Amino acid sequence: MCIDCCELPKINKTSKIEKMFIEKIKVLYWLCITQIFYRVICKKIGKKSIIRAPISLRMNGVSLGDNVRVGPLTRLETFRNYNGQLFSPNLSIGNNTTIEQCCHIAAVGKLAISSDCVISSFVFIEDHEHEMSSENHDVHILKRKLYNKDVKIGKSVFIGTGAKILPGSCIGDRCVIGANAVVKGEFPSDCIIAGVPAKIIRKNLKS
Repeated sequence: MCIDCCELPKINKTSKIEKMFIEKIKVLYWLCITQIFYRVICKKIGKKSIIRAPISLRMNGVSLGDNVRVGPLTRLETFRNYNGQLFSPNLSIGNNTTIEQCCHIAAVGKLAISSDCVISSFVFIEDHEHEMSSENHDVHILKRKLYNKDVKIGKSVFIGTGAKILPGSCIGDRCVIGANAVVKGEFPSDCIIAGVPAKIIRKNLKS
């Protein structure tokens, strides 16, 4: 068979324009939903911030700055009451921060993500953990007490896909966290953090 007889794929410019148009409509739709509906649920919603198709509406302790982007199927949730334990959650996300799809970020205390951060997909960040002791070994994990350890993530931090930021962590400004890293503890600004458990693999990125 000669090449002239084969059907070659045709580039449909109209379909590309249609896709761009549909995407803009989706963005506009979620912008309206966020600014009207989620504004009532959340503690604060900044200008031009968008939450796209979240899978949790427990967001009464969530505060978003301006121009925050939250991707689809992400869980932003705060707990005021857990099995009779009362909390005052404050999950804050600074201006111009982007959170990709399928992340899980949960707080019972203070969990602060500063401005200009990029959080890749499938990232887990939490400021609490269940009680672990020999005394309650036979108690179902979901019925055990929660303990809060505040989390702070500095400005302009990049968090790679699948990373886990555990309770009590404090990340300095302009850090880079590698994919699938398990982070716990305090880390200074301007460093690369990677591994399980995560460690500093490079310091002084500015120099």
